[in-house]
Amino acid sequence: MKILVSACLLGQKCKYNGGDNRNEKVLAFTEGQEVIPVCPEVAGGLPIPRLSCEIVNGVVMNTRGESKDREYREGAEKCLQKAKEAGIDLAVLQSRSPSCGVNQIYDGSFSGKLVQGSGIFASLLRENGFRAVDAEDLDKNFVQFRRYREEDYDAVIDFLITLNESSRAHINWNWARFEWMIGHPMTDCSQLEKMGLWLDGETVVGAALFDMYPGEAFVDTLPGYEMLYPEILAYAFRELQDENGLGVAVCDSLTWEVSEALRQGFSVAEQSETVLRKDMKEELPVTLPAGYSIVEPVPERDMDALQWLFWRGFDHGEDRAEFEREEKVLPRERKHFDPRLALAARDPSGELVSYCSLWYDKRTDYAYVEPVCTVPSHRMKGLAGALLNEAMNRAHAMGAEKAYVISDQAFYGKLGFEYAFHYTFYWKK
Repeated sequence: MKILVSACLLGQKCKYNGGDNRNEKVLAFTEGQEVIPVCPEVAGGLPIPRLSCEIVNGVVMNTRGESKDREYREGAEKCLQKAKEAGIDLAVLQSRSPSCGVNQIYDGSFSGKLVQGSGIFASLLRENGFRAVDAEDLDKNFVQFRRYREEDYDAVIDFLITLNESSRAHINWNWARFEWMIGHPMTDCSQLEKMGLWLDGETVVGAALFDMYPGEAFVDTLPGYEMLYPEILAYAFRELQDENGLGVAVCDSLTWEVSEALRQGFSVAEQSETVLRKDMKEELPVTLPAGYSIVEPVPERDMDALQWLFWRGFDHGEDRAEFEREEKVLPRERKHFDPRLALAARDPSGELVSYCSLWYDKRTDYAYVEPVCTVPSHRMKGLAGALLNEAMNRAHAMGAEKAYVISDQAFYGKLGFEYAFHYTFYWKK
């Protein structure tokens, strides 16, 4: 782990009075880690020793009433640049300092009175998505950050399941969407380590995830950890943007998250998502045209037929030669994929011409629809509707009480899906 540390905590004599704040807990905590020592005040050009400073009405002043605000802010910017260049995972900072104080600082009266607040450098770190911890809090339980690792997969699935238990306003990013994304052949797995996780013990309580590749992100926290949201959103912008910046979809009802996105410089975009819901209370009709049948395709056996179906079903054309020239990329294994909920329609000639897949986990009460498609020449025959109804019947028998889909297509309305949530995209470049 890369840890940025106030240099005085490591025993460096850079304190205002020429001393240090050597802290044995900090030394033990950072042992064996990559440590980046900084002193923002010295980095800003202030000498050792120097007069004590406090923040007075937002301006850093010394005991003579002289402004040292420029030096403090320039030093903070230089140390922020070090943090960015090193790609730190955590900052451990000196308590109550006008530079490094995380939870409290002196009130500006030079009387020893403390107030809630952060120093210049600590605030700058947080604004840029870095996690800053007060040195005195190292012996307490606190949320820790780490970049996503392959072995975190199940923990992220658990996080998304728990998140959507508390509020369905996050259903646009549920466990199935994450599994679909991770297993999609177009997902750039070399970028996965850019995703960030915030953990309380071994439980993921906050996450910044991207959708197949950087440029669009999901950011949220479990209830009780909302204070992390600004930090996570700032991290997402710093680490998950592409050449066009970063977009995040926020449910219109989550007004606090909307306000925070706007505060951090995101602006409303034209792009949006709509989530529809269908309550599954009774057996749904499944009717196919004569000669058609429903099958459970076996990927190992039917991969070419499925890829040819997806090629045409997602409107890439009917040119078989062009399809053959395309490099075939096989889907990765999906841990919770249930072949009983992945159905295809076979036409009278034996060709697969329509497809529907649902995702269901018994820890939830919902199924997620992704994807649905039909070859153009076989549309308007009720194939996709029949597949979706059959899949929902099966999911309902397993325990699902409702189904969700990200779409605003009239097709779903005809099958009884109703509006559930709307998500507006916010972009920052």
